[in-house]
Amino acid sequence: MAADNEQTFAGWVIIDLMGHRRLAGYLREEELGGRTMLRITIPAAAGRAEHDRYINSGNIYQLVPVSEEIARRVAEQEAGSNDPVRNFLLPPMESPRLLESPMIHDALDEDSDDICF
Repeated sequence: MAADNEQTFAGWVIIDLMGHRRLAGYLREEELGGRTMLRITIPAAAGRAEHDRYINSGNIYQLVPVSEEIARRVAEQEAGSNDPVRNFLLPPMESPRLLESPMIHDALDEDSDDICF
């Protein structure tokens, strides 16, 4: 842990990590594997149970101390966005408008699907 002359922090926070990830919860320092790590307890939200994450302080872009109420609200907003793998679904594409153009339509050969210019 920290030396006697160093202060340690414990409290409710919002943390922005490198890699565009945001966590909110109760933060404290802990010794783990001979190193000081930050342990954040993320409150239960959106059907997910309360859980802990250990963070290397070098991965933090920004740390904002906040009230418990604000941290819980942010945790609710961020629930699900910090899954290790997420599916990104794009809306279905509309049919290309190019083939609906009168100029293209006239260029189509009557007997084939080839475009003749």
